[in-house]
Amino acid sequence: MMDCREDGPLTSTMEDYLETIWIIACKEGVVRQKDISARMNVTPPTVNAAMKCLKKRNLIKQESYGYIKLTSEGKKIARNIQKRHRLLVKFLKEILGVESRIAQEDACRLEHCISSRTMDRLVRFLDFVDAYAGKGEAQWLKTFHASFAD
Repeated sequence: MMDCREDGPLTSTMEDYLETIWIIACKEGVVRQKDISARMNVTPPTVNAAMKCLKKRNLIKQESYGYIKLTSEGKKIARNIQKRHRLLVKFLKEILGVESRIAQEDACRLEHCISSRTMDRLVRFLDFVDAYAGKGEAQWLKTFHASFAD
């Protein structure tokens, strides 16, 4: 059961719902509960309960069983979650050489618990790698990836 308190930090489940709503809205333009249910592989009553919680926290707007829209605060949180997810996938795939499917799954778990300080360092590290990778100076990364060759 989801914690529906109006105060306190968002749970990872709430963040997953916000991210899912954001992704569906970007792809489809409109978001319905059945879309969320299908994407997250949860039952419609579970989605309904989650939407009530998010609405109570003023993160979504939804008329009775109508389309779901993120509020400005909901959008801000969802974009941040999506950004963390993309950066973690990039790090796991491009730097650590993790298989795409596993990188996606691990990023989903990590995006909820990584501190803002660590995320900032990760962004700076990836920017650093990007800046030098095009200059042929990333031999250390090539050597690192080669150490995993089967």
